[in-house]
Amino acid sequence: MNLNRINGGVGGMLRRCGAIIAAILIAGNAPTVWAIDSSPTGSGGLPVLSGKVIMVDPVTGDLRIQVGTQEKEFLVHSDTEIVTGNRQIELDDIQPGVEVTIEYEEESGKKLTRSISVREMPQIGQAPYSTGAAAMPQP
Repeated sequence: MNLNRINGGVGGMLRRCGAIIAAILIAGNAPTVWAIDSSPTGSGGLPVLSGKVIMVDPVTGDLRIQVGTQEKEFLVHSDTEIVTGNRQIELDDIQPGVEVTIEYEEESGKKLTRSISVREMPQIGQAPYSTGAAAMPQP
């Protein structure tokens, strides 16, 4: 019995190996494709960024946060929902150093906030965002 004829010979074997190698390469790259397609979005399907507040100006609505090694600028509107925990707060309640998650949309090259979730707020009467240094006694 001639096995070359039954199994397609060397050419058939190369075709089968090629198909297997292609399947492995495609499967191996699948997580990369998923990572590209799954940009972080909020519940409304809008982009989301999280970072530490660097600057906030309640008068102009400007908000700048540190995201990794980059600074991102946002424009906060009066209809932006701003919350910490389960309570609503105002933009002027947000201080530099606080961690936030911002849901936004881009219009004309500007990032317009739709919601801001503040992850931590100092308690009333507590020094905001202590550096860990001992507090100076009050006179």
